[in-house]
Amino acid sequence: MFTTSNRMTPIISNDSRDSYKMKVTYFFLYGRKERLAGENTFAKEMFYGFNYFNDKYSNTEILQFHERNKISNKILNFFDRVLNKLTKLPIYMKHSISFENIKIIYKTNYLIMANDRIALSIIPILLLMKLINPNLNSTFFVMGLLNHNIVNKYQLLFRNLILKILFFCTKNIIFLGEGEYIEAKKMYPASKNKFYFLPFMVDTDFWKNKNENYSEYRDGILFVGNDSNRDFKKVVELAKYFKDINFTCVTKQFQEDEVKLPNFKLIRGSWGNQMISDRELKKLYLNSKMVILPIKETYQPSGQSVTLQSLSSGTPVIISQFKGFWDKNNFIDEENILFVKDNLLDSWIEKIENNYFDNEKLIKIGKSGNKLVNSEYRIIDFAKKLEKILSI
Repeated sequence: MFTTSNRMTPIISNDSRDSYKMKVTYFFLYGRKERLAGENTFAKEMFYGFNYFNDKYSNTEILQFHERNKISNKILNFFDRVLNKLTKLPIYMKHSISFENIKIIYKTNYLIMANDRIALSIIPILLLMKLINPNLNSTFFVMGLLNHNIVNKYQLLFRNLILKILFFCTKNIIFLGEGEYIEAKKMYPASKNKFYFLPFMVDTDFWKNKNENYSEYRDGILFVGNDSNRDFKKVVELAKYFKDINFTCVTKQFQEDEVKLPNFKLIRGSWGNQMISDRELKKLYLNSKMVILPIKETYQPSGQSVTLQSLSSGTPVIISQFKGFWDKNNFIDEENILFVKDNLLDSWIEKIENNYFDNEKLIKIGKSGNKLVNSEYRIIDFAKKLEKILSI
């Protein structure tokens, strides 16, 4: 049975799968135990295949970052601050290292870390496992690891040292963005055999437009997202320019009184705080004419989940064309997506003006994008490809 305590009781199934004695442990930042313990319906893509493994195998568990007021946490916090300054890497050992987590990981066969922040934060545990549990198959997902600004050569030196230790301790490093995957192979050729590219995929069953409602009565422009690579300023500038178009912005990056425009609605939500449910977000997708995603130049595949969710619901997306875009082969401008090539305000204005009032074109792009997502970006395919990488 699932519990929401710091120590999660493994979810056990009672069928022939019990012959599988191996243990699969997922490590997330936050929010997964709470979602699974709740009664609301939600999309499953942010679980990175956990639901698939939980259904198929008999021994699965979830770990999450924790908050504890202990002397050990104060010591770890000191090391976090030193290492963050030396490397410019997101290391948070105070939220992840504990005797409890060490015991769980020691008994684990397959450890799957949802992002590089988690992997960096438990490097001491991973090093320990090389000694006491050398058969541990550890995997982490990468999104934006190569984006950190390096101030001087000493930071670069320490950063590369930490990353090389991390790559040594793990078996599989999975990149969600193709641009970052290609760049990583150039920067760290000694570890390239551990690198895989597996684009993020979504719960198309949840996000799909069940009524196939591509109605011309949809209205307004929607923006969703919180990561620092979004160009939030550009969203406000566009809302100021298009005074007759309603803008809805789902983000924590603005305060309630920060943007005072009659056509601008702010919903201060994020995946973690659940101020807006997945069902409510889906309604916003279905009722909006288009989604816009101005993105700064980055290797991180920023906007990936929002783009796929929106297209799964049949809502067309306008997004910046940046180096971290995850699939430059299947996404084609003016066919199943709309690209803004230079991210300049005038280019954004032109792209919106040329498309917002063309209902026939938007419906066509929405349907084409929906077809692509349903053929190439289903979460069940993500889980099966991950299973193959892990060689379970």
